[in-house]
Amino acid sequence: MAVETRAFAIQSLGHVVLRVRDLERSEPFYRDVLGLQVRDRQPGRAIFFTCGQQHHDLAIFQIGPDAPGPDDHRVGMYHVALKLPNFAQLKAAYQHARASGAHIAGMNHHGNSKSVYLKDPDGLEIEIYCDAEDQGTEETLRRELES
Repeated sequence: MAVETRAFAIQSLGHVVLRVRDLERSEPFYRDVLGLQVRDRQPGRAIFFTCGQQHHDLAIFQIGPDAPGPDDHRVGMYHVALKLPNFAQLKAAYQHARASGAHIAGMNHHGNSKSVYLKDPDGLEIEIYCDAEDQGTEETLRRELES
C-alpha cells in the first residue's frame, strides 16, 4: 500500500546476492557460462561479479554443502534475469551454454522478449534474455536458437 508520505524514488536495482553451497563449484557457471567478470573475492565466503559498470551486479555467498536446495513451492526468489543487447547475443549465449554443458531449464518467447532459462549448480534459475520485436512461440524460438 502506498503512503502519501513517501518522498523517495528507487533509482535502479543495485545488485543481487545469491546463496550457494560451494563457491568453487558455482564460480565457473557465473564466470565462464554467463561471462560475468570476477570483481572481488572473500575466500571461503563470497565472490562478487560485475557486468562492467559498477563494483558488482551479482554476488554469491557460500552457505555450506548441507544447505537445502531451492523449492518451487516456497515463497522466495524465482529467478534473476540478465539482459543481452540483441538476439544474436542471446543465440550465442544459448549455444555457449549448450556447449558448456549447462543445465538449460527452458525457453520462452514472451512477445516483448525472448528468454532462455538456465540453472546454476545448486538449481537456482537464471534467465538470459533480449528484447523482441516479433511474435513467436517457444517452438519458433527453439528453431531460431538452434539454426
